[in-house]
Amino acid sequence: MKVLVAERKGARPRLGRIPFHEVFERSDLLAVLCPLTAETHGLIGAAEIDEVKRDALLINCARGGIVDEFALAEALAQRRIGGAGIDSLRPNRPTTSAR
Repeated sequence: MKVLVAERKGARPRLGRIPFHEVFERSDLLAVLCPLTAETHGLIGAAEIDEVKRDALLINCARGGIVDEFALAEALAQRRIGGAGIDSLRPNRPTTSAR
């Protein structure tokens, strides 16, 4: 197995890292292992999922909110990605109700 480490989105790759979007094109298994921050919220959306190989697996061991679960569910339903494993989903947004 060859492990690829992505550079931050939009940043120039440092030694030992490859451009962010290249990881999606080259990976058979994409493991998401980063903290949820303002920078990583929504990091992987429909555009990134569309770059993944059709038989690839996406495993999110990070926090909900990093991967767009709706875009992932759509890609799975349309068989544009091989499979997914999700450790956590984004938290529910509080709703306001009129009383």
